[in-house]
Formats: sequence, C-alpha cells, structure tokens
Amino acid sequence: MNFTVLKEKLKKGREVYVAVALALVALIAYFVASSKRDDIPSETTSFDAYITSLENKIGNVIGQIEGCDGVQVAIACSVLEQSVYLTERTETTKDGVVTVTEKPVLSGGKPVVTEVLAPQISGVAVVAWGSDRAALAVKIKQLVVTLLDVEENCVQVLTYNS
Repeated sequence: MNFTVLKEKLKKGREVYVAVALALVALIAYFVASSKRDDIPSETTSFDAYITSLENKIGNVIGQIEGCDGVQVAIACSVLEQSVYLTERTETTKDGVVTVTEKPVLSGGKPVVTEVLAPQISGVAVVAWGSDRAALAVKIKQLVVTLLDVEENCVQVLTYNS
C-alpha cells in the first residue's frame, strides 16, 4: 500500500472528512442532550402528580365517612412549590456604608437546594353523594380543613345533581 497516495487523497478530501466529523459530533451531542432531557421530570408533571395524589387521598378519606359516597375532590393552588437555596452571605463596609450580598452556593454548577416548600392551597371543592345533609357537609368541611390546613372559607362542599 502506498501511503503517499493515501496521504494526498486525504489532503484533497479533508473538507469532506471535517464535515463528516462535525456531523457526527452534532449527532452525538443531540442524542446525549435528548437522553438527559428525558431523565429530568418536568416540574409541571411533578406538581400535577402531587396535587392529583392529594385529591385522591382526601377523596378516599372522605369516602370512608358514613353516608358519604361517590366523592370527587378538586384542589386549587395559588403558589406552586418553591425551592429554597443555600446562600453565602458577605458583608463589606466602605466609607461607612455596609453592603450585604448573598450568592447561591453551587455544587456541580447547580445551586444547592436546602428545602422544597409545598404548594400553597387556595381552595378545595368536594362533590359527594350525601353531602346535601348539613351534618355530613360540616364533617366533610372540617375534615378537609384539618387535613390540608386551609381556612374554612376556602372549602366548598357540594352534592351531585340528581
């Protein structure tokens, strides 16, 4: 095999090889990025799953009350879950003026989360058979207020229409 001829061909077709190499790098980067995106759950999905889970749990508990059946619960939130980040606080004094700065502490290029605050519930609607009886409606409302730590005026208990 003549390496000189091969070397000349490589020099002439260098642009093609560079283009192919760039295309391969782009494809690899695309697949790596898309696989990482698939691994990260969407905040909305996580939030929706949390609220749905709460609605189901509350509905199951209410369904255990004597005389109550066919329960549906809907929860409304005014504030989504919030992350609290670890910060580094520095104070500097210059000419009698104190300047306080806080910067997030990073680990692996991402801010360190110290706490995740639950969503703030702004309203709860409960629809259930039997809730047309005042005593049962009061029990349901008190149960929701106790379990979700919301104000009584944020809870509505309704019966199914006939």
